[in-house]
Order: sequence, then structure tokens, then C-alpha cells
Amino acid sequence: MSGRRSFTNEFKIQVVREYLGGMASRAAVSRQYDISPDQLKIWQKRYEEGKLADQPGGDPSLYRKIAELERMVGRLALENDLLKKADAWARRHPNGSSSANSSSSKIVSGPSRSRLDGGAL
Repeated sequence: MSGRRSFTNEFKIQVVREYLGGMASRAAVSRQYDISPDQLKIWQKRYEEGKLADQPGGDPSLYRKIAELERMVGRLALENDLLKKADAWARRHPNGSSSANSSSSKIVSGPSRSRLDGGAL
């Protein structure tokens, strides 16, 4: 029977940064590295407190700021990818619609003008 697994701080930091990058969920990262999602949450908290750094006594506010920026980078990467796909789709469909008869369609919203002012046009 084997004992507990141990991980280096470098590995923990790598896994936490991958999760904070926003490209995968906690569950997905946990499955990828065969660790518990709760363990990843613990590592994330320690990372944000500066307790996973090689230097003792790191400034916790800096680690929180780094974590926040890494989340932002992940969101921006996803947004960038979405915008690239939207641009590619728009280039394939220059009319803005894939339907052949889109110019004759009319968008109607709300009551007609005649109903708003008592029937007078």
C-alpha cells in the first residue's frame, strides 16, 4: 500500500495558474492532473495568500492581484477566440444572414402605430 502523494510547489503553482487562466474548469483541471477539486481549491487559496511561493513571506495582495490578472487573461483569450470565429463567420456570410430571402424579412416589435394613438395614422 502506497503512502500519500506529494507534489512540488512548482507543480502546484503550475496547476493553479492553469486553472486561474480560465481556459478550463476546476473539475477539468482536477481530472487532467488526477487530483481532487477540493485539493485544487486549497492550493488556489494558498497561492493567493502567497504560501506556495519559494520565498517565505510573499505579499498576499500581490498574489491576489496576479490571480485576478490571470483570470482576466483567460477571459480575454476566450473572448478573442469568439471574436475571431464571429469574424470568420461574417466573412463567409457577407449579408449577415445565411437565409436567401433575408432582405424581404421585416422585424416587428411592439404594438402598431395605429394602436398607440387610438387608431389614427
